[in-house]
Formats: sequence, structure tokens, C-alpha cells
Amino acid sequence: AGLGLDFRLDAAKDVVDMDAVRNGDMSFDEAWNQVIDFWKKYVREIKKVNPNSYIVAEITDLDQLLKSVYGQDTDVWNMDLSSAGSKYKNVPDAVRAFFRETGVTSEAAYSYTFTDLLHVFSADGESGDIKANAMEGLKERIQTLINTNDIDYIRNTWTFADNHDKPSILHTMALDMELFHTPNLTADFKNSFKEFNEAPYEIRRRNARISVLQELTNSDRFEDLPLEGMMNIDNKEYFNTVNTRAAAMSKLMRSAVNDRIPESFAKKKELKQALVDLTNGNYLTDGANINIQTINIPELQSLEKALEHILSNASITLTEAEKKAVIEKAKERKRVEKFAVRGDFDWGGGAHWAAVELRGRALLNGITESLMKYSPYTVSVAALLNDSYNEVLKGKDIELFKKGSRDFINKYDRQTVENSRTKLPYTQDSGVVRIQKAYASRDFETVIEMIIQQAEFKTGKKFTRPEHDYIMKEVFESATKPAVEKALMYSAFLSALPGNPSIYYRDILGGLGYDEKAKNVFLQNRNTVKYSQIEEEGPLKEYRTKIFNSFKEVMQIRSKQGMEAINNGTPYMLETNNPDVIAMLYDDDKNNTVITVLSAFGINPHNRAECVQETVELDEIIIPASMGIATGTVFVCVHGKDRTEYIVKKVENGAAKLIRKDGKKITLNGETAKRGVMFLKKVFGIPFRGKCQNYNFVSNPYQKTEKCNNSGQNLSVVV
Repeated sequence: AGLGLDFRLDAAKDVVDMDAVRNGDMSFDEAWNQVIDFWKKYVREIKKVNPNSYIVAEITDLDQLLKSVYGQDTDVWNMDLSSAGSKYKNVPDAVRAFFRETGVTSEAAYSYTFTDLLHVFSADGESGDIKANAMEGLKERIQTLINTNDIDYIRNTWTFADNHDKPSILHTMALDMELFHTPNLTADFKNSFKEFNEAPYEIRRRNARISVLQELTNSDRFEDLPLEGMMNIDNKEYFNTVNTRAAAMSKLMRSAVNDRIPESFAKKKELKQALVDLTNGNYLTDGANINIQTINIPELQSLEKALEHILSNASITLTEAEKKAVIEKAKERKRVEKFAVRGDFDWGGGAHWAAVELRGRALLNGITESLMKYSPYTVSVAALLNDSYNEVLKGKDIELFKKGSRDFINKYDRQTVENSRTKLPYTQDSGVVRIQKAYASRDFETVIEMIIQQAEFKTGKKFTRPEHDYIMKEVFESATKPAVEKALMYSAFLSALPGNPSIYYRDILGGLGYDEKAKNVFLQNRNTVKYSQIEEEGPLKEYRTKIFNSFKEVMQIRSKQGMEAINNGTPYMLETNNPDVIAMLYDDDKNNTVITVLSAFGINPHNRAECVQETVELDEIIIPASMGIATGTVFVCVHGKDRTEYIVKKVENGAAKLIRKDGKKITLNGETAKRGVMFLKKVFGIPFRGKCQNYNFVSNPYQKTEKCNNSGQNLSVVV
């Protein structure tokens, strides 16, 4: 080919032992010099064959490497490390040296496509963290890219939305990755490792515990949990054999089943029970599932029975409606968490236990002796019902209700509760753990097959082919639809930002799969792309074809007429009156100009949140004076439905602004900014009166058009 073969140098820095840098056995300067020397020789040999070869290098986690040398709090992107004796001042300086000296064309832009851009739409696939202010971070990274690199480097930067050694973005966007990556559910409430002592992490862990308990107990809602699970969320004994990844997969599939499979479908109950089995690691086996209801006393197994016991002892009669109202009030999540036991079935220390103790003493007529003979679980259940009863009945017969509660607490004391309890398993079999992890990592088509097969195994009855295909179609589409829409929006953003965008082949048909970073433990990173499913009849043909066509539409936007500058022009960042909107201008030497405006308003990075764009209005878009865009230049939207014209007006200090020609606000919505991006192209007919400004000296400067001396001859307008 005239341009030569394309080469992508994966993990380019790792040709040298970077652990030696982390361990202090080699300086960063020495290691980086070796990296540059290695690739310099490699590129030299390639260009002997074809000097036009396009070569991009992926350089990952360079900031973390430098922080391991200079400290985790060091601003390795901006500060000057040469004061500490380093040859390379910071990350941008080291990267510039690499590309300048090796002759590599540009970067595989891992540094911003798999960080801030991904975080706009999703939790982090490798940590589960949801990042705040991701658009602001993305804007800063793009500005750094433009300000610190030459123009050819920027144009040729290879941007991508998925990668062969990463979990599928569709997989991570579809699953609750906060739950998936929540570690150490068995840690003590007060003595967990350092970062989980902070409130946001403790909240995340408690939410994870609730989600896990719902999957273990086949509960669609928090209110459906068994009483013991509701009241003792933080009892670590429940979680000794739990895998949060398997729970995250079951949580997604439960949501999809409830979303698409009606209650009238005869096999729905069996499907949901199969989710419980698979969460426990039971696949095509009759293995025992965890039963978190360890207290074998009926009055302590449900609020309804506990309420009946207290009312009977207090000689109080309530209507069925009043009983229902008390129970519903008691099951409110915030109320339950206020009265929860928090950890185990014994008395402990700390502020929470002090609150439980105060409630116990109040219910027991203010006794001053030790409460060790009483069960904190029984005390908490009684206190919860007292609070709910008092609110619903407006204090009616509250003293009698307290008397009934004292009898309840005395009857089911600490020793009685402990004697009734069933012990839970402490460890999980390694083979079962592998099943749990594999279930969480498979592509969703395989997961749904596993669910159907487990339901068939437990009931001993095969599903009919129509039943099988119906379940596959409905559950697969529901489980993946929000993720597909976000991935399409992600790709649209890539098409509007600087660089050379691409898409990983598995995404175009809705391919999924999770694996550890670069490990291929479950061989899910390179699953076969099932092109046959859009060629042959099957339950997923229509949906996979729709995904395929949608990705093609997104990735072809740059090939439309008038979009040449976004591929070959110089990128500039523009200003708007909204800090969460990104605006770019691309201008080339053939008088083509493109403006892109990106908005992610309304996009929720949580996995089951639908991709719903909120309308955003801008007063204007500011164009710096240095760009020389002529007053009166008109732009129109590339998407054909919007006929609005946008015009350039001059403002003070030589700058310009882009406004709507009709004087209304610039509106970004589903029509003008499809999938969050407005593409505006210049309407020809207005001459370019500015000048090419500030092109980076490293690139080849644009050639000025020779003066035309053909005065008086017939001229034609070339569009």
C-alpha cells in the first residue's frame, strides 16, 4: 500500500523491566532511554522498507510509574522533575521525547480514551469507581494533547473505545461494576482496610452487601429480603462464600428478566431460581445454596410474626390495614438501616452499639444493669416495630406496645437466639469459585444459556425452542441496551475529538466478555465475533444487525461531505458558557472548517441507567481571534433534519462568536446533537479572510495559495 503497513506497538514502555524502576534498581531516565533506543532501531528498519508506514505506540500508566519514583502526591503531569535530577521533566516531556527520537508516527491514545472519556459514560472497568467531573477532566486532557504536541502527531493519534487486553466496554457498562469490584465483604465494619474506612467506600460496600443478599435470597427489592438479612446487613458470616462478580451478573440478569419476561410466563420463576443457584456457584449440580436465615425462631424470621407476638402480649387489636401500614413503614430502607444490628449477634462497642443499648434500656423500663443477657437482634427488631407503630398509630396505646415489646425481648434473649442459629460455611470450594468467576465473565449469550440450562436441570424439564429463543432475545436485549447506547455515544465522541478513531471489532455486534487485565484467565478478551448471527436466522439476528448498523453510522460521520477538516485540519478548543460542554474547531488549508460540540448532560454512568440526553442551551460559542474566521461565515448541521443556520459575529478584542442566525439559543438535543455530538460544517461562498495562525513548527506548514492573475477570464466556484 502507498502509505505502508500500519503498526501498533502494544505496551511500548514494557520492552524494559519497569519493575526495576518501581523497586529502585534502575532510574526512570535510564529505563526510558533504553525504551527510546529499542524502538528507534525498530522504526528505522520499518522505514527502510516504506518510509510512509503509519506506526502508533501505546504508552500506558506512565504517570503511575513516575509516581512510584517521586511519590504518589507528585503532579507528574505538570511539575518540573528536572529539579529532582530527572532528565525528563514530566509525563508530557517524556512522551514527546519518545516520539521525537523514535520516529513513531503517534500515540495509541490510551491515556484519555480509557480514562476520562470512558468515565463520562461508565464506571471504571477495572476498579468499579465512578468518577465525578469526568467531562472537565476530558477537556483538560484534550487541551494538554493540543498544547504539547505537533499537528501531525495530533491528527494521527489513534483513539479507540475498546482494546484486546481490556474487559469489553459493553460488558463493563452493562454490569454494576461498583458491586463487581467491591472487595472484602467479610471485613469488620470498623476495622476494614484503610480506604474503606472513608464513608463513601463504606456506603459502597453496604450497598454491595444488600445487592448480594438480594441475589442469595431471590429478592427483587430490599423490602423483599428476609428479616434477618434486612436487620443484619453487615454480618460478615453471610459473605464468606460469596463472589461479588457472580452477584453482579445475577443482579443484571434479574433486572433483565423482570424487565422483559412477564409474570404470566410459566418459566419465569425457574429462571430467577437459577440465578440464585449460579450466584452460589451451582451450575448443573444440586449443590446447597446459602440460607442467610440462620435464626430458627418464626417470630424472629418476619416482621409480621414479630408484630403479632408483641400485639398479643400487649392485648392490642389492630385492623389488617393498620398492621400492613406498620409493616410497610418498618420495611423502609432508611428506617431499617437506622435500627440494624450492624455486624453480628453479640454486643459490641462504638457509637452504633451505644445507640442500640440506649434503645434497649428505654424499652426495658430504663434498667441499669448489663444488657448481655438480651439479644441485640431481638432488641433491634422490637425498637424498629416500636418506632413504626408509634408513627403510624400516632402514639395510640404506645405504653402497652412497649410492654409487649419487653415480653418479646425477655422471651427471645441472647442465649435463646444463639441456641437456635444455624452456622454458615466459612470457606468456599475452589472449584465453585471458578464457576462463580466464569459465570460473571462470559459473554451474555453464554450466560443466558447457563441460566436456561440450570433451570432445566433443577426442574428436569426442557424448555421448548420458542421458549428458549424468546428468553434469549428479550433478556439479551434488555441486559445490553443501555450499554450499547452508551458505547455508541462513546464512539460518537471519539469521532468528534482530535485523532484517528477506530472501534474494536467485538463491539460492532454487541460482543461481551470480561477478563483480568492482559491475563486471559477466562479467554474472554478475544471471543469469536458472530457475524453469522446477522446472516442466518436466529433470536439475536435483528438486534445484532441493529447494533452493527448503528456503529457503522457513527463511525462514518467523518466521511460526509464538508467534514474533511476534522480529518486533516488543525484542532482548536473553543469556549462556551457551559463548563460541561466541549467545543472544537477544525480548520484545514483548503478552507474547510468543522465545529463539533459535545454534551453528555443526562448521561448517568450507572449501569442500568438509560442513555437519555438532556437538552442543553448555549448563548454562544467563542472563537479566539487567532483563528481568523471571517465575520458572516455560516455553518449548518451535518445531520440533515436540522436546517438551522449558525453565523460568525465579531466581538471585542478581535475575537468572534458563533450564534444562531435567528437569534435563538444554540440547542443541543437528540436532533441537533445526535448521541451527544453536534457536527457543524462551513457553508461555502464566504471567502476566508483570516490567516493560518500558530501552526506548530514541527509540522509541515500549510502552503499559501498562489495569487490568481487570470483577471477577466471565466471563473467557476468549486465546492
